[in-house]
Amino acid sequence: MARIVCVEDEQDIREDVAEVLAEAGHEVTQAENGRRGLETIVAVQPDLVLSDITMPDMDGHQLLVELRESHPELGDIPFIFLTALADRKDQITGRQLGADDYLTKPIDFEMMMVVVESKLEKQRHIQAQRDRQLLKLYTALTNTEHLIPTANPAAAGRAGAPAMAPMTIVSVCNAEIDLTALHTALKEEGHAVFAFCSGREFLDQASRLDPDILLIGFNTTDLQAPLVVNMLRRETGRTYPVILLMPPDMPDFPVDNTMRGFDAKIRAPVDKAAMLQQIRDIISIANDDADDLMAAL
Repeated sequence: MARIVCVEDEQDIREDVAEVLAEAGHEVTQAENGRRGLETIVAVQPDLVLSDITMPDMDGHQLLVELRESHPELGDIPFIFLTALADRKDQITGRQLGADDYLTKPIDFEMMMVVVESKLEKQRHIQAQRDRQLLKLYTALTNTEHLIPTANPAAAGRAGAPAMAPMTIVSVCNAEIDLTALHTALKEEGHAVFAFCSGREFLDQASRLDPDILLIGFNTTDLQAPLVVNMLRRETGRTYPVILLMPPDMPDFPVDNTMRGFDAKIRAPVDKAAMLQQIRDIISIANDDADDLMAAL
């Protein structure tokens, strides 16, 4: 069963969609316009959203923009438009805003269920892969006695401290966050480090790099982090932890295990110890058996 929000101003259509989804075993919450839809999505935090485009108060495009920009924690929710606007230009506009798919009216309910179940299954697959990746990271981290950076790894080895398994770490941020010292420390530990300033450039290379962890500044030189992460999910099905690097003057907002898109946050300036501690926190939250695993290891 999945939680689904249906945003549609035509009551008959909205109720028919909700009935078909409910018969398939899903929990459906209805909203009659974009403004009410936004409030419902934030409150319910659904697994998927179905939304009309042409609606009073706030249309579907405005709803999607507001959701992605003002609620980045919900950026991973699959968003499907229900619309009579089947024109190619309208579809391009919607996809540029972050829509995952389109269903045209009159709605083919059999097709709707195929699309819905496909998106939900992809989300379940991504989560399962991500859990396995988190377990891999957890195992690597528990082989390190200390989280404090070591200036001389060889000396640490002589002292008997085991080295952490090498990882591929990617950072993407503009010049407002200086990661030079962090990159140097990570390379000295034997990790492969790749740095990008452009969100688009990173997206072009993401599949090839296949990082173990992504550190991304809220601002890159061309795209903001919520959009990069949402595009990453759609284009590559990313399964690794993503940590948001917040500029020093950026207003705070909560990040916890219910946040979509980012697994944790670190406010600049960033050091290696803080990053590793955040990874520990992510894994502790993401794995229900984290304490048992630590004891076993």
